[in-house]
Amino acid sequence: MSSKSSLEHKTDKLWKNHLTTQAEPSSPSNKFWNNYQVLVEKSKQASIAVSAPLTQKPHKEALIRDKFQVYWANNHTTLNGEIKLPKSHKVFNTYGAVTIFVFLIYLSLPENSIAADIVYAFFLFGGILMFKLSFLTRLSPQKVPCSIELKENHLLYKLSLESEALQVKVPYHQIKKFKVQGGYLKILVKNRRALTYSHPQKRKQDILIPFDIENPFYFKRFLGEIIEINHTKS
Repeated sequence: MSSKSSLEHKTDKLWKNHLTTQAEPSSPSNKFWNNYQVLVEKSKQASIAVSAPLTQKPHKEALIRDKFQVYWANNHTTLNGEIKLPKSHKVFNTYGAVTIFVFLIYLSLPENSIAADIVYAFFLFGGILMFKLSFLTRLSPQKVPCSIELKENHLLYKLSLESEALQVKVPYHQIKKFKVQGGYLKILVKNRRALTYSHPQKRKQDILIPFDIENPFYFKRFLGEIIEINHTKS
């Protein structure tokens, strides 16, 4: 038989004192029941204080760190690949500005004049040229080296663009889901403002992961478990 707690001993003692001092047990005094109620409340509070730590759930960040150790403690944490991006639209933007300028000149020229015919020829030739450039750009996008550097609480997404290198810091707790888009996995986040871009003007750049990146099986499973943790209630 297990030993009684101090509260139980006090309760027994009160009950015995009550029986020995009261002439009619069926009519207990208010003082006895007041003391008895105080002991009951103390017992409840002690029980809650002991059981509370047992019901606390691990913090999400701790769970994510544990998953990182499981997947990447013995694996390379830098994954390399390559993605294809549309070529720069600077040529198109320049042509658009020039076209507007020439069009304003055309409006100021006399109708059926030689100058008007020259401007008309420019529009015709320029339109054909830009159509060809647009077609060739879609057929031959530029290949860009891509890498992912995995940390305990975030990943670094890096692109080596022609003009500059782009780096995006993505906290794991911001990852909402990923989906297949073209030949890539596109990572979607809860709030794009929570991401840190090395070049703020590149904030529209999506996080695209190529299928042929190194260690794709582990990376995809790791992302899936991170997303599952993020969807659980705290």
